[in-house]
Amino acid sequence: MKRLVMSTICALGITVVSMAQEKIDVMRYEYGVTFKPSVVSDEVKTETVYLDVWDSSSRFYSEGYAKRTERLTKTGQLAFLGVNFDMSGETTFFKEIVVKEIDKQYYVERISALLKIEYPVNIVKWTIDSATEKYEGMTVQKAVGELNGRTWTVWFTTEIPLIEGPYKFKNLPGFVVKAVDDKQDYLFEFRKSEKVQVPLHFYEYEKAAITKEKDLIRARELRANKSLKQDFAEKGIQIYLEDTVENQQSMSKKIGDNTNYMEWLTK
Repeated sequence: MKRLVMSTICALGITVVSMAQEKIDVMRYEYGVTFKPSVVSDEVKTETVYLDVWDSSSRFYSEGYAKRTERLTKTGQLAFLGVNFDMSGETTFFKEIVVKEIDKQYYVERISALLKIEYPVNIVKWTIDSATEKYEGMTVQKAVGELNGRTWTVWFTTEIPLIEGPYKFKNLPGFVVKAVDDKQDYLFEFRKSEKVQVPLHFYEYEKAAITKEKDLIRARELRANKSLKQDFAEKGIQIYLEDTVENQQSMSKKIGDNTNYMEWLTK
């Protein structure tokens, strides 16, 4: 498409602004993730993902989402949403977001609205190997578990005194430092940790309704069958294009869905 210009129409509510200065201290565990985002391409992406941990909670998301959350909670920048704002560093192909609250965890995904699905923390049933080995100078153990179409092998250590890990790998007797699936589509590798401050509130997460897996699948299917023009309109994005046959065809084409999901959910 030629000469594509977009402007997002956003309603800036008082609630959002009032949340802007609320930040908390967290321990951030950084991982590198190497993955294949599409089922129709062999292209491999490498990104940084964060596991932010505080009290009995944690938030797992990409560096791009973390930067976007940070920007959206800065009062001085909220006023410019819908005009021009710097989105450098916010582009991400890694869409998975998981928020843990005490003994529950929530998978979060934005389609036309923000959706979240509740899961128990012990959703993955692991078989743990008693043998130990070394990984990046740490003593680790290996465990294997299945999660909706993928068998995962993870390595965890007790040298980091935390029962946590990336994505939904949160119920092992230690901290997960490496995880890979049987199809070699996703590989997580722990890099470092540091103390940082992050916004307490995450997008519209607190207001999002809890849904079921079958409803999430249905929402994905509905979006895949929409045209690009319909999808932009529902998100409040205005498109200014040359009135050409090529552009009209591009905007009328169905979005489709070639996402190589970490979990293959079924109805």
